[in-house]
Amino acid sequence: MERAPCGGCGAVDPTILFWAGDPLHPDSPERWPVGRCRQCGHIYLALRPTRAEIGGYYPVDYGPHQHREPERRDRPAERHRWIRRRAPFDILDVGCGTGYDLRGFIGRGCRASGIELDPRAAEAARKEGIDVQCTSVESASFPSGRFHVITMNHALEHVFDPRAAMANLRRMLRPDGVLYLLFPTAGGLQFRLFRDAWYHLDVPRHLQFFTHGTLLRLCRETGLRVLRRATRSGGKGFFRSLRGAAERGAPAAWFHQALRGGPLHLCSKVVLRYVVDGLRLGDVAEYLLAPARPGTSGPP
Repeated sequence: MERAPCGGCGAVDPTILFWAGDPLHPDSPERWPVGRCRQCGHIYLALRPTRAEIGGYYPVDYGPHQHREPERRDRPAERHRWIRRRAPFDILDVGCGTGYDLRGFIGRGCRASGIELDPRAAEAARKEGIDVQCTSVESASFPSGRFHVITMNHALEHVFDPRAAMANLRRMLRPDGVLYLLFPTAGGLQFRLFRDAWYHLDVPRHLQFFTHGTLLRLCRETGLRVLRRATRSGGKGFFRSLRGAAERGAPAAWFHQALRGGPLHLCSKVVLRYVVDGLRLGDVAEYLLAPARPGTSGPP
């Protein structure tokens, strides 16, 4: 284990917010401290496994390392709706797993590359015709300015050094390219409401919990600007978080029972989508970034 520096500014000066257990190993006595940096406000795992140890916390059947989505080669996933570029182009997926997120792009003639730490998932992606580097995003060595599009779906939260990672992605991105990010955000209502029962906490695999403010600071420091941003609650995270809180007793148990089905279940999904996400307070943040231009930072 190691005492972690802040993923936002590098300081080692956290206020511990709470301690949480590993949801994949609920019987383990290990508890992990989630802290907020006193210097910049970034929220992160203050004590974490080392790079050599972290692999032991990913089970063999870890979901993102498996092929769990239908094989689609006619179009990209709906979450990539913001990527509006005429194919073919060069695309890199960070944390590509078996390559399922790239299949729709390959089907349009795009040249696909990936970064994946898990050797078995990386090998499966190579069989899809994807050029995969089995390394961390901080250490990836694709040529500078190679990619028109880089996607990073639920991977930023796993990164040991976000500043080095984002700087390396910026290096590999073309001047007219875009970087798409999707990650759980501590800036949403659910992090504040559920704390250690939050479904997307998933310690110790998740190391970083960005808010809009801390991500925007990181973008500015690494030469990126925000083109678009939103949140995507969907509903799965909320109901799983509520179930986790319900296991600890009332009043969460009452709410969980009341919202399991029927009109209240539907109403809660409508509120999440149109009110919570409308206010950008959902549990998963979505960003489209581009290389910075002098004097610009993108929308607030």
